[in-house]
Amino acid sequence: MRRCKALAFLLICFFLIGCGLPQAANSEADLEEYRLPGTKTTDDTTAVPARKEPRQETVASYSEYLSSAGDQPITIESYLQEKEAWNEGKTSLWLQDEEGAYYIYHLPCSPEEYDALYVGRKLRVSGYKTEFSGNLQLTDAGFLLLDGTYIASPFDASDFLDSDELYYHQNQRVRFRNMKIEPMFDGVSAFYYGWDNSGSSEKQSDLYFTASNSGVTCTFLVKSSLCGAESEVYRTVQEFRIGDTVSLEGILSWYNGPQPLVTSVTAVNGA
Repeated sequence: MRRCKALAFLLICFFLIGCGLPQAANSEADLEEYRLPGTKTTDDTTAVPARKEPRQETVASYSEYLSSAGDQPITIESYLQEKEAWNEGKTSLWLQDEEGAYYIYHLPCSPEEYDALYVGRKLRVSGYKTEFSGNLQLTDAGFLLLDGTYIASPFDASDFLDSDELYYHQNQRVRFRNMKIEPMFDGVSAFYYGWDNSGSSEKQSDLYFTASNSGVTCTFLVKSSLCGAESEVYRTVQEFRIGDTVSLEGILSWYNGPQPLVTSVTAVNGA
């Protein structure tokens, strides 16, 4: 009986060695495939996370991207239009070409790579398409820098605020002409620090304001990680008064409806 048990134990060990024991997710061996040449791991808490390279060679068109499943990796090529501030080894990007636009959420990169991400630069990005409150985005992504440049002209969305068509321009450069600044939800403020006005200029909180055109009102956002407190657009919004008329440019983000990210403000009158 003991001999049979020993033989069974040896057979089990042989089977496990032959098949390979499962490794923990995100192990050092798993990350090695995607580590940049020369990147080293350290105990320094400020070390940049290893980023991933694009995982497949086939590049999808914008229509293929829209119809793709979220549980499969997809690779796109497009051109950088805006980028958020670098923070803890990551940034978020907005890309656009003649077919459509893409939002890349929390893309790992080094400070040197971040500096190389200039407006207009062509990128190849591979990740998973997800949706957050109606906004399409690529997550868990890697990228390559490519040759080629393109800067998109803003789509004039002034007359499309109440149109279903606006959804199909999300993450694109957009323009809104002759927008009237409306009071926020308290009825007296021209803008809020934070969505509920719980922030402050000292905290460099995001700025929210509402503006209307032909009776249709929309909420706009100056994202501090995109246009910080020192930027002209941030300071201009801080000087808004109810009733001012302005023209706005930015990126058409989506949060249960259009919520454009403003990057430029032009006073028409009163502002």
